Amino acid sequence: MKIFEQMEIDNELRYDVSSEIDKMVGNVFAILALRDNRLVTSGDGNSIKIWQKEGRTYQSTQSLRGHNRIVTTLAKLGDGRFISGSHDKTIIIWKPVDKNFEIEDTLQC
Repeated sequence: MKIFEQMEIDNELRYDVSSEIDKMVGNVFAILALRDNRLVTSGDGNSIKIWQKEGRTYQSTQSLRGHNRIVTTLAKLGDGRFISGSHDKTIIIWKPVDKNFEIEDTLQC
């Protein structure tokens, strides 16, 4: 997957590849940018991946499991936590622990 950066050159907006996510295969349903230059993605399958930027590419550093079906929604909470929503009718609140994330709570819908 490629990440594009918007630039203005000669009063014209242009887009250039600023970085790439290494080994991202399948569909991407949601992507979330964290304050510390990491990305969170959900796609095919029921896991969530955390990506750390290294040079011009992002490397997967953690795979989060907690949902039983496809994860379609990610949203930031203002305090470093984020939430995920899935076709399994659950919402999971993920909290940061050191440089990783773990489940804080699971809500049944």
